[in-house]
Amino acid sequence: MLRGVKGRAVTPELLHLTLAFLGSVDASAQACIEKAVAGLHFEPFDLSLSRFGFWPRPQVIWAGPEVTPPPLQDLHTQISQVIQPCGYRPETRPFSPHVTLMRKAHYAPDTLSLSPFYWRVEGVSLVQSLSSPEGVRYVPLCNWPFR
Repeated sequence: MLRGVKGRAVTPELLHLTLAFLGSVDASAQACIEKAVAGLHFEPFDLSLSRFGFWPRPQVIWAGPEVTPPPLQDLHTQISQVIQPCGYRPETRPFSPHVTLMRKAHYAPDTLSLSPFYWRVEGVSLVQSLSSPEGVRYVPLCNWPFR
């Protein structure tokens, strides 16, 4: 898929789509977030990742949907709303759902084409990101399967 591109590929177990970046939160805010998100109810849905993109500033190659599907937009909107009382400050930029495939990519491949693949969205997780010289590690703190 990205043969010949220099960079650091994200391993399959670390692939994710961020709905809300929280930054550092204390135990009280985490408990508030967990309670707020637990009160939401969603149905599973399929997400089609059908396009590649490259952001030169963070040196990231990503995959995302052509258009944000309504269930994903609704999920993002509702989570963002219910966690605001917990201290979350929403992004001012529009929601741009994507899955990072490669970091530290020095350039975009000449051709970025992707055969669509589907990701069954069956829940959300609160995840802690831990950086080290070996790379990033994600630690799930709480999971909410859809009903």
